[in-house]
Amino acid sequence: MSQTSEDTRGATGTASRKAPPRPRKPERPATRPAQRPRPAPAAPGAPRLPFVLLILALLAGALISLLALRTVLTEDAFAIDMERDRQQALVHEEQDLRDKVERESAPGAIAEKAEGYGMESGQAPEVLDLEDGKTSESGDSGTGLPGTENQAEPN
Repeated sequence: MSQTSEDTRGATGTASRKAPPRPRKPERPATRPAQRPRPAPAAPGAPRLPFVLLILALLAGALISLLALRTVLTEDAFAIDMERDRQQALVHEEQDLRDKVERESAPGAIAEKAEGYGMESGQAPEVLDLEDGKTSESGDSGTGLPGTENQAEPN
């Protein structure tokens, strides 16, 4: 072998080529624009525990608040339902009382109750006509009131 090939082999005995030199990156100027400082990497595990506990506490508080709010709304819904049922009962009771008043205020029912109390049917009232001094049972003294007929009977 030749000497040039031995020189290129190196200590291991394999032929290696020298890589061409890499072009260097131009160096940046010494004055760089201001950059935000990067936060230092946190130590593993140390600051995460309080943060996780804070998040868990907030979630637990929110869950308890929602549960309490739902309980209050449910109680109010039950109260509304009870009042609605009470209102319906009162409406039915009012209607029953109106029906009872209507039945008992009918003329036949009033006459029956009056007889039950010992009252007797009266005669038609007599009216005295001041002009001629006659009385009549119908209440008409010939004045021509609407709804009355001339049925004056002399005594």
